[in-house]
Amino acid sequence: MTVRHHLQFLQREGLVRPPQTVRRAAPGRPRFAYQLSPKAAADTPKEFAALAGHLIDAIKSAAGNAEKVFSELVNKLSAESPCAAQTATIESRLDGAATFLSTKGYVASWEQSAAGPLLHTNNCPYDGLAGQHPELCKMDLELITRVTGADVKRVCHAPQGDATCSYLIMPAIGAVQAAG
Repeated sequence: MTVRHHLQFLQREGLVRPPQTVRRAAPGRPRFAYQLSPKAAADTPKEFAALAGHLIDAIKSAAGNAEKVFSELVNKLSAESPCAAQTATIESRLDGAATFLSTKGYVASWEQSAAGPLLHTNNCPYDGLAGQHPELCKMDLELITRVTGADVKRVCHAPQGDATCSYLIMPAIGAVQAAG
């Protein structure tokens, strides 16, 4: 009864799918098989970081020059970005970049600072990998440069102990500044 009670609770929370009846060859009560719902499966630990690390190592050995592979990845990712026109204000481009990066798992935001706009990536999609594979951070820098249409300088770096990765955004020549 206790197990059934807990399973019913998990079903109400959307974490367990309704049971499937498993027929028995012998007489007796039917057996039930339970599975995690997609909601629960999304929260279970995965070994993606280990797999991705092995894939990066394989790319380095097979391709010889992993930078070319990561550059192509930046091309593909930035092509998905709804990049604002260079004539758009930097604020508009940063809003679009933060939204796009957030859809890719970065939980991005930006703020104005005395030095200029700062774009923060509050979640590292490569957590557990970036420290051993600096090419991922280099790829991020290039991606952020492309989606903002600006010159970018990293000023905080999570793999070096900072709370986030943060980037100082320096509008490219010819870009429109915010109306003052």
